[in-house]
Amino acid sequence: MDKYEVAQILREIGMIVELVDENPKKGIAYKRAANAIETVIDINKNVEEQTLELLPGIGEGISKMISELIKKGYLPYYNHLRNTIPSDILKLIQIPGLTLKKIRVLYEQLHIKNLDDLKRAIKEEKVSKLKSFGPAFIKKILKQITLFEIQGFTALFPVADKLSNTLIEILKPYSKKIESVGKLRRKWELIDQLDFILIPKNTNEAISTIINHGLVNEVIHNGKEKVSVLLKQGLVANLYIVKEKKFPFELLNLTGSKSHIEKLKEEAINNNLTLTSNTLETLKKDKITIKSEKDIYSSLGLPWIVPELREGCGEIEAIKKGYLSNLIVENDLRGTFVILLILMDKIQLKKWFWQQKIMVGNI
Repeated sequence: MDKYEVAQILREIGMIVELVDENPKKGIAYKRAANAIETVIDINKNVEEQTLELLPGIGEGISKMISELIKKGYLPYYNHLRNTIPSDILKLIQIPGLTLKKIRVLYEQLHIKNLDDLKRAIKEEKVSKLKSFGPAFIKKILKQITLFEIQGFTALFPVADKLSNTLIEILKPYSKKIESVGKLRRKWELIDQLDFILIPKNTNEAISTIINHGLVNEVIHNGKEKVSVLLKQGLVANLYIVKEKKFPFELLNLTGSKSHIEKLKEEAINNNLTLTSNTLETLKKDKITIKSEKDIYSSLGLPWIVPELREGCGEIEAIKKGYLSNLIVENDLRGTFVILLILMDKIQLKKWFWQQKIMVGNI
């Protein structure tokens, strides 16, 4: 069991405690401990040397739980907690707007255990009779349920990016090279799935690691070239296993939108070349040596286009005319004129002090 599996269990304990305990601070304590655990280099060493309590947010009680998890591979307290709640109730947290506090009210007062129960209770106008569940909230939740049923769970980019980096760290020991692709690499605001390409050191070890990991809720597909899993956080993760010579092409094809890739194929034709899913060839079928994604663009007479712009919305035409400028980055920001705060301590505020202008207002 690695640190990420331990952190996941601590977070689940935190959520369950918030559902069944009157004191929400207990749940927050587990979440803080989970964040702390993810920062350690070698959790087994911390357990062996009994230094877990030196980490911020980890007291004696949680330290003992973590040690038991590492040594036994399971935690009776966690198993007990899971048996105290319906199996699908935590999935409701995937609906934007449904906080643990509201889910608890729905469960305690209307015995709502899953999404079907919630939809039925809304239709029967039982939910609208609850305090803090007014017409505006009901309308919002119905909209979110509809979106959820159409496109599945989505996560904001920072959340998805953190989860992606976690999976990359887990798979790194079994990879010669691994990269995130798809919408995450293009930095979409909302991410509906995580996609990775990997050159494995050992294919079987890489596949076994991901499908048996504690972050995985269900294995959707298990093949030699692609593995798909449903993560406990609600996102689907797809792992594409490729050979080294195909890596630049897969990186290109799995990053750009369909429209962007089609435009690149048109550029190849204009340059008397043929771009396929794994080769770039001349009209005489001579293969052009490609070692990186940048080599593909340069062979087409184009500068490398940053992933964020690969949407097929005129970026290729713009860059050919010299109109495409660099992306705005954090260092370009010189001032934030309004920050609305519910609560911000001095440490949080200090993060903004590098800016030339700042105006702070509380709400």
